[in-house]
Order: sequence, then C-alpha cells, then structure tokens
Amino acid sequence: MSAEHPSERLRRFAVAAKVPTAVVTAWHDPPPAPGDGQLWRARWEEHVEIVLVTAVTLDSVQVVPVTLDVGYEDDATLIVPPDSGPLGVPFLIWRGLPRNLPLRVLDRYLGSSREGLRTAAELAAAPTTGGATTGIAITSAVDPRSEYRARLEDSLDAL
Repeated sequence: MSAEHPSERLRRFAVAAKVPTAVVTAWHDPPPAPGDGQLWRARWEEHVEIVLVTAVTLDSVQVVPVTLDVGYEDDATLIVPPDSGPLGVPFLIWRGLPRNLPLRVLDRYLGSSREGLRTAAELAAAPTTGGATTGIAITSAVDPRSEYRARLEDSLDAL
C-alpha cells in the first residue's frame, strides 16, 4: 500500500474546510456601525490584521489584534475557545497591544465576540470568565513568540 501524496492530503483538507456561517453572513451583509466587541479585518496597503474593537470615538476605534496562531501567545494574551466568537476556532486576543486606528482601515466586518470579551475593562478581567486562559511570558528575544509579537506590532503601527 502506498503513502498518500501530499497534494492529495492538501486537497482532502481543503474540501473539508468550512467557513463558519456567521462569518459568511457578516462578509456578505451590509456591515454595522463599528461597536465594542466586533471583529473586523483592518487593512491598509499590504498590512492586514484581524482586530477586536474595544471602544469607538467619532473618527477612530480602539482595538486589540486577534490572531489564529495559537502557540504564539504571551502572558498578556487571551487564548479564547472557539465558541466565544464567530470564527469557529480558538483565537488569541492580544490585549497587551491596544491601538487607536482610524475608522477608514476597518475593511470587513467578521462578527462579534461573546459577552465578557467586548471592552478593554472586560478583557482586563478575563480569563476569570468564559474559559479563556493566558499564555506564558516571553523571557528571551530569541523566542519565536518574540519575533511574532514584534511583527504584529509593526503591522498595527502601519495601520
């Protein structure tokens, strides 16, 4: 019996992949006005990040980045279970990297996080609510998580 070819394995995974219904709906429906607890794709030139809106002003939003790369979190990052947002997978809320961004960079609405993970104050109180946990501290500049965090910071600064 021969081993499965890598391209066949990739094709099988691609066929099985499914975008959550909430994301498909949010992607195609007219977006709501930005509000606390909403996940958006932020985009400016080649920089693209998923962000969680934690506060809205007249011409800007306060956000924290959201990533799907579980395993790169630090001790200020929340590891959130799949049922806490519209993405259908575990995700990271980088509450240690808040930024103020202009409204114009909010490109696509992706859905909302659950109650308890919507404002900066709620994020500060987590992980005592809803099954979220935190990562461990980065103690070395050669830790791959340090490079990941630096890249994320640079991308946010560009936005």
